[in-house]
Amino acid sequence: LSVNTGSKWVATPKMRWQNVDELHHFLAWWPLSFTTSANNLSDIKVDMTKMKEKDVLVARKSTMATPGTPVQLQFDHLMARFDVNLSFGGQYDGYNNVSVSLDAATNGTVNLIDAAGSSVVAETGSNTDVQLAQITSAADYSCSALLLPQSLTAPDLKISFNVGGITKSFVYNHPTLSLESGKRTTLNLQVGTDYVYVVSVSVTPWEDG
Repeated sequence: LSVNTGSKWVATPKMRWQNVDELHHFLAWWPLSFTTSANNLSDIKVDMTKMKEKDVLVARKSTMATPGTPVQLQFDHLMARFDVNLSFGGQYDGYNNVSVSLDAATNGTVNLIDAAGSSVVAETGSNTDVQLAQITSAADYSCSALLLPQSLTAPDLKISFNVGGITKSFVYNHPTLSLESGKRTTLNLQVGTDYVYVVSVSVTPWEDG
């Protein structure tokens, strides 16, 4: 068991390097509840609809023994982040009750000890409408969701809002969305009178956690 004293992690019982001739492998994840057993690290079943903490952070490092020197771990996001920014035409003055959802897989399998790095395989057929939560930005309306890394072909992005007491609904299909582990995919859309069209799309490192 390792406990954070506020300035460092202290292991009980005290951990020692096994030798100085071989690589030592370190693995850490957050939250602890993501998996409670070291016996299934290559086959962790995930259901995003039931996870309280969806932002899973993972650190992996292999190093030679350095007695007396702390092992520095870099945590990275395991899931993918998907952001949508909406711009509304002038005809939609006074819009409210905006809702955005994406048809995406929510079940999958995680391997934290894959030789090539931690991997996630989304389960085919586990798609559901994932509601995006509103976030603050400079756009007319922005929302975001944490999703399993996956490639989506023409997925349904459903947009609805109220204006003048009338509910307007659109379904936008982007040709391909590649949601990558540790990356932020941002879709900028313009909402017109009869259609929604893409302004730009970007994939950038997801650095804040």
